[in-house]
Amino acid sequence: MGTPPDRICALTFSRKAAGEIFESVVERLCVAAASDEAAQETARIAEISSLTAADAIAMLRAVLSSLNRLHVGTLDSFMVSVVRTFPVELGVPVDFRVMNSESAEAAELRKQILSAVFDARRTDEGTRRELFEAFKQATFGRQEKAFGEQLDGFVESLRERYYRVLPEGQRWGAREAIWGADAPWRPPLGETGLYGLVDGALAEVAKQGWSDSIVERWTAFADAVRVLRPGAPLPKSLVYLMEKLLPEVQALDKGCAKVKLNRTTCELEGVLCERVREMVQHVIGCELQGAAETTCGLFRILNLFDRSMTVQMPQIVVQN
Repeated sequence: MGTPPDRICALTFSRKAAGEIFESVVERLCVAAASDEAAQETARIAEISSLTAADAIAMLRAVLSSLNRLHVGTLDSFMVSVVRTFPVELGVPVDFRVMNSESAEAAELRKQILSAVFDARRTDEGTRRELFEAFKQATFGRQEKAFGEQLDGFVESLRERYYRVLPEGQRWGAREAIWGADAPWRPPLGETGLYGLVDGALAEVAKQGWSDSIVERWTAFADAVRVLRPGAPLPKSLVYLMEKLLPEVQALDKGCAKVKLNRTTCELEGVLCERVREMVQHVIGCELQGAAETTCGLFRILNLFDRSMTVQMPQIVVQN
């Protein structure tokens, strides 16, 4: 009640919401200024002890007379005003400018920075090599688009959404940071253990008396598991059986599961069930480890982009 309007800071996330805050305050004061009864209703809504029509008129006059000094706006605009007031103290270039991350200007800026990274006159060889290695880690050497286009896509889609929220690299793709000490999956098996597992599973399959077509399904699955490594694409033979086995994970853990293939119900029990469960765990481990590696590579790309932007365009502040 006793605080001058220009000493109050009302912040929200969008310009539209900021406008609505101002309009609702003025509207409520206009209503309260009409009568003491309306003022008391406003006091009840605002949870203050008392308010008269005369008080509301005085408050409305104070708001309207200090329009140019009111602080009703967005969080972004408020923070920019603080930075503009204290750029030297905050270590920001005095002539910095703000750019919308989704604008055409921001897209052109990304291209300029990435071009600078590849320019031997502006970037050292170590930085360029680091970018290529990060890209290979993020894609496992598979390129679905042109190199530059894919890099630009990573920065455009991931920087604001993830990197700006979680800039600590040690948490990207880290098992412990995601699941804690008791991760619900284990790393993929080594070559020796994997080969022994697959051979053992095929030996058990041969004992089941299943038709040739069913045995072929299991053999194709086992052969795909044998050569699967983190980041590798999943062959259809593996995907087909994984779609059948994943809903039965709990049954596999209990040592007895049923999977229907080609209208035949395959009962998995004992040693066979254990071998199949371990192969499923290996596939899951490969997929999750591959995703973690991709995540680490993406962080390295985004981090290098930010470092390059600081060097190449120090006066730019990009906001979403």
